[in-house]
Amino acid sequence: MPGPARRGTWTASSAVASDIVTTGPATRLAVLIGAERTSFADGDDLPLFYHWLYAPDPIRPEDAGPDGHPRLGGFLPPFHGRRRLFAGCTLDVHRPLHFGDSITRTSQVTAVEEKAGRSGPLVFVSVETRIDTDRGPALVETRQLVFRGTDGPDGAGNSGGRKAAPAGTIPWSRRVTPSLAMLFGYSALTYNGHRIHYDHGYATGVEGYRDLVVHGPLIATLLADLAARYDPRTVRRAAFRALAPSFCGDALTLSGGPDGPETPDSAVLAAEPVPQPENDGGAGATASLRLDYGW
Repeated sequence: MPGPARRGTWTASSAVASDIVTTGPATRLAVLIGAERTSFADGDDLPLFYHWLYAPDPIRPEDAGPDGHPRLGGFLPPFHGRRRLFAGCTLDVHRPLHFGDSITRTSQVTAVEEKAGRSGPLVFVSVETRIDTDRGPALVETRQLVFRGTDGPDGAGNSGGRKAAPAGTIPWSRRVTPSLAMLFGYSALTYNGHRIHYDHGYATGVEGYRDLVVHGPLIATLLADLAARYDPRTVRRAAFRALAPSFCGDALTLSGGPDGPETPDSAVLAAEPVPQPENDGGAGATASLRLDYGW
């Protein structure tokens, strides 16, 4: 793991938690997202991105900030008057996690970088998480968080991200409409207190979104589930990007397929809002996922 990041008098510290990969949380998540497989047994591989269910950091209610996350200045740097967004992650799989594994999660902020955004300065924070088992290293995740000012979020309105790359035939496709029940359930299962996902008054009145925001990790999990329906091979590396917010009640088209005949061990997927009359044929992709197999 790279060395700890620093910002002023703040120095990153490691967060360590342990857990057992039990089947109950995974079954509840599989049912919540409408996965085809909802029953698991010890020894089975844990589905991609289901590791977010395990070894969360406990938080006392009095230690939560106004947004529902732990207050800044502890594990994450102190950013006065800034709000966070999940921008994406890469996940390297050294060996798949299995149900029944005892795991140890070690997380640390490894980089802090300031950039200019459309609505003002943005701060990008990289968090590296390593998950180990008794069999050795299993997963290494690098997560990108974005902290923005309070004048209005980049892409917080109706517009989507960039247009998805054109494709002649998209072999994998599914339509999903994230509901309030899905967002609340995912927040509970992943121990995510961010109020933009379940508190409508906070999401619209304080952070300036037009509705509740769908979790980026939830979209990543939905895309990975779509891929697993058609290609059950174990993923070696996954790269997810959140391009624009998706909102509660807005239907999403999940689509993708093999990257091409020259790269049969890779797949590319995207989430796009279903076109509505008012957005003139679609707003572009809100998220993308690339999977590399090849063990």
